[in-house]
Amino acid sequence: GSTVDDAITDPQGDLKRLVDEIADDATLVDELFVRILNRPAQDNEIQAALDLVRSLPEEHRDLVAVLADYEQKLAPVTAQREAERTQKIAEAQARLTAYESQIADREAELDRQQAETIATAEAALKAYEAALPAHLTAWEAGENKTTAWTILDPSELSSTSATTLTRQDDLAITATSSNGIGTYKVIARTDLTEIRAVRLEALTDDSLPKKGPGRAPDGNFVLTDFDVTAAPAAEPEKTVKLTLENAQADFSQNNYDVATAIDGVMAQSGNGWAVSPRTGATHMASFEIKDPVGFEGGTILTFQLHQKFRSGEHSLGRFRLAVTNSSGPIQLDGLPSMITEILAVAADQRNDDQRKTLMNYYRGIDGELKKLQGALTKAQQPRPVDPKLKTLRDELAEISQPLPVDPQLAQLRADVELSRKQLENIRLTAAQDLTWALINSPAFLFNR
Repeated sequence: GSTVDDAITDPQGDLKRLVDEIADDATLVDELFVRILNRPAQDNEIQAALDLVRSLPEEHRDLVAVLADYEQKLAPVTAQREAERTQKIAEAQARLTAYESQIADREAELDRQQAETIATAEAALKAYEAALPAHLTAWEAGENKTTAWTILDPSELSSTSATTLTRQDDLAITATSSNGIGTYKVIARTDLTEIRAVRLEALTDDSLPKKGPGRAPDGNFVLTDFDVTAAPAAEPEKTVKLTLENAQADFSQNNYDVATAIDGVMAQSGNGWAVSPRTGATHMASFEIKDPVGFEGGTILTFQLHQKFRSGEHSLGRFRLAVTNSSGPIQLDGLPSMITEILAVAADQRNDDQRKTLMNYYRGIDGELKKLQGALTKAQQPRPVDPKLKTLRDELAEISQPLPVDPQLAQLRADVELSRKQLENIRLTAAQDLTWALINSPAFLFNR
């Protein structure tokens, strides 16, 4: 087997050492018989082994001659095949060149139109961004601050699927390493009382497939079920499961409505919140709490995000949790508390960090800005390749592949190369062959 072969061919093994130490061929043969069969070699056995050594160069010459003869016989066939291949390449190239010439004016016009569309989109975006400060001022004056969300700072993170959950500086949570069916557990403390709703943001991230927000290949996720418990910070063991209702989301996939994420069903498909085909974008969902919660001295909230979809891949990749005690209708896009705090400061009294934070937030919610950014991204996408042009290019690429090497020729070349290497140390090669022969002999098997 391979173990024996490794021992015989080991360049640092005993067989190599014996060949180097014993200069006389007959003595070497005798030593191998003694070591392998526990008896000296007979004269006729020694002679046969010596004949084997002497025959190796001649066998190599014969093998080289066979290769040369086959190459000579194959040469006309190879030349003919290569000529046919060259002709096919020329014909395919001619067809491609002719079609490229035929559509050149149209392609140039399409390129011009695309460049014009990109330039128009860039100009529109640039002009709108220049006016953003004015838009922000107008937004501040007319903003109805109905739902102020307080983003939770997670203190404990765990997962039953061996996924690594990590808190980020923006209080988002990222999932890395192992991916699979399981549950994310997030614990956070808040001083809010009369908490009326919870919000889950499914966030995009460049590290995720299609930018996420899920870890599936298409960026999707399936939140099978979502539940929350609350406990006084002073008595964290006294947990109460919260009844969630009135689920809403900015978008739900067909047959995966956000309402099914709080129905208690743990089905492996057809249940829970998902967002295909609108992946690659941030999505939000909110869940109202039937009986508002919040304890004096602080509240410990424990969130469990159950992800049971059968693929084992549809888990959230980046998300963030927030709560609110605002009165009135719950709005998904309510203001984060940090923005509410900045807006409470007079515009001319804000520091640079506050102004930057406010502008960044506004850029993220400005619908027209997102529309213009999307238009530019779309305009910059490569144009679809003409179907016939693609076919002709693929045909040329396939025909241009080198001819496959004749199997018999490849084998002969490999045999000659192996033989050449063996001739570099004829005595070692002969010793290896003899060792194999003795190990496979009945005398060796009987002796062992």
